[in-house]
Amino acid sequence: MTLKLILKEVLTHHLDNGFGTPDTQQFGSNLSAQYAPGNANGYPDTAKSDGVIGKATLLGIQVEDVMYYVTWSEGFRPGLLNRPVGASNADGSYVVKPEVKSDEVTNLEFGWKTVLKRWQLRFNGSAFMVDVSGLQSTIFDPSIVNLFFSDNAADADITGLEGDFVYYTNVRWLGAFQEHSHC
Repeated sequence: MTLKLILKEVLTHHLDNGFGTPDTQQFGSNLSAQYAPGNANGYPDTAKSDGVIGKATLLGIQVEDVMYYVTWSEGFRPGLLNRPVGASNADGSYVVKPEVKSDEVTNLEFGWKTVLKRWQLRFNGSAFMVDVSGLQSTIFDPSIVNLFFSDNAADADITGLEGDFVYYTNVRWLGAFQEHSHC
């Protein structure tokens, strides 16, 4: 037997629904039927994301033993298709969508890196603002379906301040801090 014929035998006899019979796609759980091109439900057959993201950093503004930087950046997570599409809660107020859209992030950060007191103190930190649009969230809600699914949950704004320090004396002192808020 050739490898191609052996693989055909394996696929024919071993791809079933777990109960010894072929997968007949009766329970709406097979993506190949739900998202096939031209499917009866009108669901998309791909999750598409396109665009341009950017990043710019102004680095190296140095004043004595302190270096400052500013960074602006963008990012995203591509959209995806939901396996349990069409499932809903008991009162029908929420239905799992076929497609989750891309979420987008814009970040602005001002930071510093220092070496002070004749190299005994290192203090680094940053202040940041992050804007998230269409935040993707993965959900497990057995009242809707016994599978994880995703949705674009909300928008979010995050601002914060973070830093760390190391102070070398006869004893090494370490520390860090972080403060942020989000809405």
